[in-house]
Amino acid sequence: MLIGHRASVNSAGDFVGVRIPFRVYPMLATLARKPVDQPGWVYEEKYDGYRILAYKEGDHMTLLSRNAKDHTETFPGVAGAVRKLKAVTLLLDGEVVAFDHRGVSRFQLLQKSQAPPQYAAFDCLYRDGRDLRSQPLSIRRAALEEIVARGSRKKHYLRFCNACGNRAPGIRVGQASMDLRVCSPKTLRLLTLRGARISG
Repeated sequence: MLIGHRASVNSAGDFVGVRIPFRVYPMLATLARKPVDQPGWVYEEKYDGYRILAYKEGDHMTLLSRNAKDHTETFPGVAGAVRKLKAVTLLLDGEVVAFDHRGVSRFQLLQKSQAPPQYAAFDCLYRDGRDLRSQPLSIRRAALEEIVARGSRKKHYLRFCNACGNRAPGIRVGQASMDLRVCSPKTLRLLTLRGARISG
């Protein structure tokens, strides 16, 4: 718990408190058999790792699992990388993963510490005193890209989750090694499409 911390100043010169005023549970996906082909929906790679909410409050970092278990000490490199991002307060939704030589996330590698953990961030819910939860996905992804994508170029513990776009016409099911997350424009609904292959 943070007690008696003073407000800080963000890059815009605004005073920002160092405490995020809420805690959230990660939004979970619903399994879907068929691709969604609707305007504004976005496809993302679905990773195989630990779903983690990253809370940056001043110099204080907390990594919480979907069950509210503290993993800050479990993944100190990830916590340190998020702490160095240029924001006073920041709440990211993502997944701690480990990749094989083909760039595919493997939970076994993460469990056995056979590959370095990375934090694949796919949403920004709060930044410098601004609650982004009610904003469209496009706004949140822009905030995420601005702060994480640039930072991840120098910090190998961070990874910006690129969207595949609306590729429903070019997706086939049941013949591939990649699972996809499908996000609505306001992320009011998440779907998981298993065994999808992007083509064309």
